[in-house]
Amino acid sequence: MRILVAIANYGTKNRLYAEQLIDNFRSFESDVDIVVLSEAAKDFGSDVEVRVGLPTSNPWSLPFAHRPLFVERQDDYDVFIYTEDDTEILEHHVESFLDVTRQLPEQMLAGFIRYEIGPDGKSYYSTVHAHYHWDVGTVFRIGERVFSRYTNDHSACFVLTRQQLARCIESGGFVVEPHEGAYDMLCSAATDPYTRCGFTKVLCISHIADFSLHHLPDVYLGRIGIDREEIDRQIAKLVEIESTKESCGPLVETSATLDGLVLDKLYFDELQPAVLELAPPEAKRILSVGCERGLTEGELVIRGHQVTAVPVDCVIAESARMRGINTTSPDFEAAANELAGQRFEVVWFNDLLSYVDDPVALLRAHRRFLSDDGVVLVSFNNHRSVQMLKHRLEHDALSYFLGPDPPFEESGIHRTDARVVRSWLQSAGFRPTSTRFEIDVPYERLSKLSLGKGDSVLGYRGAVRALPKP
Repeated sequence: MRILVAIANYGTKNRLYAEQLIDNFRSFESDVDIVVLSEAAKDFGSDVEVRVGLPTSNPWSLPFAHRPLFVERQDDYDVFIYTEDDTEILEHHVESFLDVTRQLPEQMLAGFIRYEIGPDGKSYYSTVHAHYHWDVGTVFRIGERVFSRYTNDHSACFVLTRQQLARCIESGGFVVEPHEGAYDMLCSAATDPYTRCGFTKVLCISHIADFSLHHLPDVYLGRIGIDREEIDRQIAKLVEIESTKESCGPLVETSATLDGLVLDKLYFDELQPAVLELAPPEAKRILSVGCERGLTEGELVIRGHQVTAVPVDCVIAESARMRGINTTSPDFEAAANELAGQRFEVVWFNDLLSYVDDPVALLRAHRRFLSDDGVVLVSFNNHRSVQMLKHRLEHDALSYFLGPDPPFEESGIHRTDARVVRSWLQSAGFRPTSTRFEIDVPYERLSKLSLGKGDSVLGYRGAVRALPKP
């Protein structure tokens, strides 16, 4: 078997990692040719070819230099590997890829997930963060292996057989100019086979260790990435539902695009200080509708509240449960039956109303679960914020401000700010009483100077508290 490896290496920062990758590839029993793509001449040894030159003036275009290389040599190798210079691919990873490729339908492409190792020796999946999540409707089994799709297609690399490369080239989505879209230019170079060439990336979750790659710098620790133990719980649930065929959600469609901006609901959200501030400390029982990973709900549990959650799906619910949160089925009707007769001092809609066709109807439907002296909380992303304005300026702001709102059926989201949320609450029979915003550090001084009056545009997200009208 002949393997062609292309490694993108810009500058000198990752030289040691690139050398480690090269040494790993040299150790393969297969016949491996290594090409380093670089902006300048470098010496990695006589057995390593260095191709110098950027596809465009943008330094981030360098990874796309593997495309003409692979096209030129498409008939000379059995396996083609592209990788960034800090993602470790070992021989057993390639063997595992080839094993499952023999079993998978031809339109599916086995992919990888990346992890980092903390000072405590624990592993954290850096691929897992933000709005990315397991697509619970895609779980399937082939023999002893179980597969599922994870919505983050980026793992800084890909592996293709000769036949898969030919299919990529024929699709017209592989031989393209450097570009960006849902992913930036650097990431697009590694994700195009999945996003533009007709393949669907799947992960072999039953043997996830064989498809887990170490991101050698471990630079994302503390910023993004989820503890392996938590994700292993989610994977175990995925494997379980493949056998039981249990209804798993999702509660709502959480993918949304507005004026070119991806505004998906976060599955791995941070703490929400505005919610913690507005939740009455004396409340005994709290219902969270639209719970994701559950950090804020978990903090409420730590503070002595009993928290029940209607989760986004039954897999992310595993993260909530490990934080002491009781969960229902990820279905409004089933959850209502399970909650029948129960009352809560707080009913909190966790960044959910934006993704519901009729927010007012959902608010009204949950009033039955609110105690007589209870409050409703609605947390939301503030689409009126200066942070969002900056994003809009990159995505044709003129159409955003001058054009009408696209229909919900088209965008999958309602634009939200405090005014919109308060109007929904009022229409549903509630009286808004308090609003809090979360302010990013760069805007904290402006918030103080304005005595909080500018928070409605400085806050990137917020929460509204309301009482039921008599």
